Amino acid sequence: MSTAPIPNFGLASFSQEGDFYQDALLSDGHHVVTRKAQAALAVGKRSRGLVVKLDVSANAITIPAAATDCNAVLAENIDPVAAGGTVECIVYVSGKMKENAMDFGALGKKECAEALRSVGILVESVMNKDGQIPKLGG
Repeated sequence: MSTAPIPNFGLASFSQEGDFYQDALLSDGHHVVTRKAQAALAVGKRSRGLVVKLDVSANAITIPAAATDCNAVLAENIDPVAAGGTVECIVYVSGKMKENAMDFGALGKKECAEALRSVGILVESVMNKDGQIPKLGG
């Protein structure tokens, strides 16, 4: 039997590997599904987090006229006007999104959240700095 000391591989050590980046829109960035779509000139300049209507047959997004039309969330900033026409964009079609980083346009948050939930996008409330969780307003 050897009397050599056994190396202690169980000792914990800590080091910084890189910077931590918390996404402002995604609650859980590991479980999202995206899709490419087209944004026409009529959509205009829009920001990431906007709730949109994805027409799967035309593979195009539009601004929803009713809460029941909400079925996707814009994943990047777009500007079809600057591009001079239709641009390709990416939309989230499922995943967990932070309510305070989303843009519901002129539609009610609560109604849009229900429509989004039915297609697999979960709108989650975010805790305020004072520790209160705001209710999803209408």
